[in-house]
Amino acid sequence: MKQITKADITKAISNRWWAGLVVVNALLTVVGIILIIASIEPRETQVITHYSSFSVMTFYRGYWYHLYGYVALVLIMGVGHVLLSLKLLHMERRDLALALLWANLVLIVVAVLFALSNIRIAALG
Repeated sequence: MKQITKADITKAISNRWWAGLVVVNALLTVVGIILIIASIEPRETQVITHYSSFSVMTFYRGYWYHLYGYVALVLIMGVGHVLLSLKLLHMERRDLALALLWANLVLIVVAVLFALSNIRIAALG
């Protein structure tokens, strides 16, 4: 399997659409992480950390620092999808790489919205 070289990265950066979407993805990832971190409030008691409608208990309790898992999720999505799109661009699949970056924008927004709604629920309980 070929490795991605410095020449591949410079070729990818010269692609305006790809580079623009990478910048937008990076900015949205950073803004999402800042929003999530700013919303988390440390507490002495256990808070609601996640919700599931597939069990008897719909709200699960945990320690407040478990909410930082949403930060990890957004960070992994932001970095992982950019690297995957770089690999797709290297394999001459430009359209698929751009589609992945567009879909990643939507996924990051949805993940941040879910995280903020769970954090608001955690603040109540």
